[in-house]
Amino acid sequence: MATLQVRDFDPRTATHYYHCILAGIPHPVTLQSISSAIVPDSECESVQNLEKIGCQIVPYRLHVFKETLSLKFGVVDFFIHHSTSGESANPAEVHELFLQWFGSSLTRGVMSLNSWISLGQPRELHSATPFVSALMEKCSFFDAKVVSDIEKLRTFILSKVRFDNRGLNAHANNRSRVAASEGSSLQEEQTGTDCGNDPSVEWKSVGTLSASSLDSQELAWLSRQHRQFPSIAPANEREASATWELEPVRTFLQKALTPLVEVVK
Repeated sequence: MATLQVRDFDPRTATHYYHCILAGIPHPVTLQSISSAIVPDSECESVQNLEKIGCQIVPYRLHVFKETLSLKFGVVDFFIHHSTSGESANPAEVHELFLQWFGSSLTRGVMSLNSWISLGQPRELHSATPFVSALMEKCSFFDAKVVSDIEKLRTFILSKVRFDNRGLNAHANNRSRVAASEGSSLQEEQTGTDCGNDPSVEWKSVGTLSASSLDSQELAWLSRQHRQFPSIAPANEREASATWELEPVRTFLQKALTPLVEVVK
């Protein structure tokens, strides 16, 4: 997907690393067509402006989940490669140019597949790493003891989160820059010294998830993926048409996703 070699890339030490969520993907849409749609267009103004300051957007990872749902969902990650001349680029400027590309060329490309893409992280963060680490550490929903495939459930949940634009967690960028300059070992990541678990980073709520945005099919699917999810589907109805009581779902999700995501009706 990119002309650069990314085998030695470590997202934990990247200054700019973006976690993006793909959703609403019709089943006939192939992985190849999605891969083509996410490659930066060299004619895009924001891509050209990044190149002028020695930076390049690189697709790093693409994965699509094909479940027993009416539409597929997935994840694609990007990082910014800095050439020697780009090492001194202003991080805020690089971030803004990436967001411009994301909101224009990338979004149009994915929409051409009758699908949509959104940031899977607070908009103000230059790197998704601290947020994803905090999500795993602080939200009980993603407990490996009750979830068999954490990445799949995290991707699905993030596809339902509406991130706010208040910029309340911008302070995490400072910790990310320290990690990038010092380098973070795998041992540090596992022992909780990364910027997501760092007690000096006080996380605020990043956005909301509406329980009513989950349809009957999705609720039934979630109940099979998460061993603590409320079992509230009527036994004598087809799951696609069953009427679910949303209040137990909202209560469960509110407790399981606190303190990072606020769950509303």
